[in-house]
Amino acid sequence: ILPLILDGITTAKEPTTNINEELELEEEKKWLKLWKELFRKEKNLFTQNFIK
Repeated sequence: ILPLILDGITTAKEPTTNINEELELEEEKKWLKLWKELFRKEKNLFTQNFIK
């Protein structure tokens, strides 16, 4: 059972999460994954060119 948060004095409601923050976090995770993949490819290309 989730704890209830007092809203003012008389009303209790379930805590909510900020949906925008969650969406921003998901977007940041996507960008980070993309950058990691690009870096990995660049690193492989650099290594291949260096060995030639």
